[in-house]
Amino acid sequence: MGFFDFLFGKKKPSFTPTSISSPKHHQTQQYNKGNLTQRSHYSPIKQNVDLVISAFESGNIPDLQNYLFHLVSKLNKSGSGYLITSYPQKDRLCECFSLCLRYDWIGDSDIREVWAENGLYCIISYLSNNTTSSQDNIAGGLDLFLHVLYGYNNLRPKVQDILVKANLRGETIFSQADYAKGCDFILDQFLFLGASLVKPYASVALKGDCYYKYNEIINNNELNSIAPNRILAKAKFVSLIIESILNDM
Repeated sequence: MGFFDFLFGKKKPSFTPTSISSPKHHQTQQYNKGNLTQRSHYSPIKQNVDLVISAFESGNIPDLQNYLFHLVSKLNKSGSGYLITSYPQKDRLCECFSLCLRYDWIGDSDIREVWAENGLYCIISYLSNNTTSSQDNIAGGLDLFLHVLYGYNNLRPKVQDILVKANLRGETIFSQADYAKGCDFILDQFLFLGASLVKPYASVALKGDCYYKYNEIINNNELNSIAPNRILAKAKFVSLIIESILNDM
């Protein structure tokens, strides 16, 4: 819950960030899944994730981009999808992908699509499995809203592809309105789900353009007519497809 913790004064991580050299070209390597023991407590990317969140909280953008580079370098290797699907704190990993989109140092549309899809998978998985308190729901809603907002254009191709294939298969998880209106309508529903969850703290957690978009979404009558559990079911459907791709990496 890094974003939520930062906004509401929760305790920051207790480690000291170490010095990391400037980003440079990296070579593809393979991960051995057998080395990922005690997966609920340990991950090879945990320190990278913690460094990213710490840099964001301190406001050090050069360090943030540097730590993000080293994180995504580990994730851009054969077999690395397992590092994402097995990561225990998927809300924090989603925040890292959101920060990649927000502080993009590459500017490649294909890479941005990967970040957007991976982050969406992470936060929907978190909301589906780990929300045991109202604070978890609010924090997850904030992560979902911000991630879809930052990655909106980059999520379009995947969501539209899923819609087209689901329609051909006669999937009933999506409505006729979903199929007719396309990916933007689905993404707006995901924004609405996040906005609904973060609503108690929206005026504090969201500022500027983010708060303007929040008001636009939360006051949309058509979106208000869709039950949140139906939206979450659609999000889970999309998330499971992304998870299957990650597992095949």
